[in-house]
Amino acid sequence: MSEAAILTAKELKRDFVHATERVTVLSGIDLSLKRGERVALVGPSGSGKSTLLSVLGALDADYQGSVRIHDVELRELTDARRAELRNRTLGFVFQAYNLLAHLTVLENVLLPARFRAGRLDLTRAKEVIHSVGLADKLSRKPATLSGGERQRVAIARALFHQPELVLCDEPTGNLDAETGAEILALFDRLSTSGVALLIATHDDAIAERAHRTLRLHHGRLA
Repeated sequence: MSEAAILTAKELKRDFVHATERVTVLSGIDLSLKRGERVALVGPSGSGKSTLLSVLGALDADYQGSVRIHDVELRELTDARRAELRNRTLGFVFQAYNLLAHLTVLENVLLPARFRAGRLDLTRAKEVIHSVGLADKLSRKPATLSGGERQRVAIARALFHQPELVLCDEPTGNLDAETGAEILALFDRLSTSGVALLIATHDDAIAERAHRTLRLHHGRLA
């Protein structure tokens, strides 16, 4: 029997209303992601990749169709329950890093813990920072780091609570080739450890190393 999917989407549709016009950004999306699977999501700018990640990541509940994480239908959850599920199951990595400039590397990585009950797990934070090669940068602020280092901080933050699925939006888009290769090697290690990855990208190297590639065009997967 095949392993059950972590995430499943069926007949997913997302519309936006601009003035009096309704624009369909996603239409008829079917996909599933399993443990340890690394999937590239490719398509031209404006094809709906970021919108799809927002819906799958429980950031946007205004959709039609079904999105389930394990046996939980996201749209049926309250805002508080969706936030709890995101914090427990999902990690996010963005092209713009989304680090808080006034916080140190350690403090940025600890941010997810501030939205959960219990003490801050400094040991876990230091462990995940070490895993991305930044053990000597704990007290540094984002402005003092290179682009590659900031992206690794963002990845460490996404991994802090040991998510089952990490959603990445153009994670190598701001990086040079060498630094991008380091991030790809890190993704390899994550999928080997059982983390599922869905990576929206224009980077051919990511697509080539993915287990499979989904192509999004005019809001539909091919």
